[in-house]
Amino acid sequence: MKKYLLCKLFLVVFAVGMTAQHDHQGPCGTPSYKSEWLKKYQLHPEAYAVERNELIYVPIAVNIVGDDNGGLFFNGIGIQNALCTLNKDFEEAKIKFYLGKPIRYITDSRYARHDNVAEGYAMMQQYDEPTMINCYFMQDAAGNCGYNLPAAGMCVSINCARPDDHTWAHEMGHQLALPHPFLGWEGGVSWDGSEAHDFNDPAPETVTYNYTSFKETWYTDTLIIDTAFVEKMDGSNCSIAADGFCDTKPDYLAARWACNADLISITEQTDPNGVKFFSDGDLIMSYANDNCSSRFTPEQIAAMRAKLMDSKAHVLGFEDPQPLIEATALTGMNPTDLEPIFPQDIELVWDEVENAKYYLVQLSIVESFGVVIYDSIVTSNALTIDELQFDNRDHYWRVKVFTDYEFCSDWLEGSGSFTPDESVGAHEAIAKDWKLYPTVLERGAELYLEARSSIGNLTVNIFNSVGQLASEQKSDKEGVINVSSLETGIYLVNISDGVSQHTQKIIIQ
Repeated sequence: MKKYLLCKLFLVVFAVGMTAQHDHQGPCGTPSYKSEWLKKYQLHPEAYAVERNELIYVPIAVNIVGDDNGGLFFNGIGIQNALCTLNKDFEEAKIKFYLGKPIRYITDSRYARHDNVAEGYAMMQQYDEPTMINCYFMQDAAGNCGYNLPAAGMCVSINCARPDDHTWAHEMGHQLALPHPFLGWEGGVSWDGSEAHDFNDPAPETVTYNYTSFKETWYTDTLIIDTAFVEKMDGSNCSIAADGFCDTKPDYLAARWACNADLISITEQTDPNGVKFFSDGDLIMSYANDNCSSRFTPEQIAAMRAKLMDSKAHVLGFEDPQPLIEATALTGMNPTDLEPIFPQDIELVWDEVENAKYYLVQLSIVESFGVVIYDSIVTSNALTIDELQFDNRDHYWRVKVFTDYEFCSDWLEGSGSFTPDESVGAHEAIAKDWKLYPTVLERGAELYLEARSSIGNLTVNIFNSVGQLASEQKSDKEGVINVSSLETGIYLVNISDGVSQHTQKIIIQ
């Protein structure tokens, strides 16, 4: 291939002018290129033989980026669904991604909505984990649904990470060396779109494209124009044209496009020999709409597996997968049965689920959960909600669980509920000023009382589930409440300083 260098430009614009799929966002900001690794691989793929049936585990670092005010974050159910979809997309390839570290939340407005991939690169330089594939989710990934930087990681816009979207898999394909099947057509016949083409006419033998942005390193002042052969329908140049894979049909469509019921393009194209054809819409690496896309081809799969085992071996996981979650129902939920609760610092607790690593908790003002007002991912079996948006509605909450390796799960049977009630406890200040913890504890463990302001001697009465007094004792503002004599069960702890009082439920297991 020919390569041209035009040096010392004052500005390199990192942008794509393509039809949007979600709102204003273009499909993919990954630069059009074929890596040196892929060129070598496609010359002798047999030299990279990888056991086809071996499951390859790949650790990923998932970063959720929001603004400085704690807004714009990807919600919990969205994260879990995106993880599930990613592994489903790579299931046939026998590549399984797992969380190599806990999900990280980054509060930085510069990156939550960034204008160009240079800013994204700066973010990755700051946060990337060197032994994992780094993935970032934010409100706007430089105007694209997503993009991948070969020397760093990938960004995905939240609007393009819905359960039926394949943007994350598309960018992961780029990370594992796959180009677009229409490689070379990103700027049309000419790299800058200056030469019009009618798809009814035979395509030229070659097209030129802008190869500037990153290659395997970061260029800032050089424009690189490359030449690609146009793939023909007879397969005569499939190994050297476009993406270099012979099981991806010719495709010249470099903007978002819809498919028909047969998952092929509506737009007919013409190859250099005058043969008419339609593009495959089911290829994840194409620009077909997400409802069309579903697969990687066998040659693409072989290349991705070889890439992982060769130049990306440093990110491969060698840990044994965590055991599966067998629980189908949630137990020990509190509060439930529309229990009256003071509408501040509400603690939701439940029994630990064996083998669970993450708990996804949703809160709704509708029993069907048709209106979700809050959701969060936590790593323990408790969640505190500081303040409610609606203090005059019944609230319902539910939980689902997943692990570092298994992401696709259903909601556990059982749900909790409570009714906000400011009259619970005689004084609002008590709920704010006193802290009793833990509210779920093992039999024989210690129960702690902590006051945030100066309070005198306290009377502590503990009642069992049928209202009988189980313990009466005195405590100062900071100390240990003796519960060693109590059997397992649910108790109400009433704390009074002689002026006001506060009642809180605890569970002894």
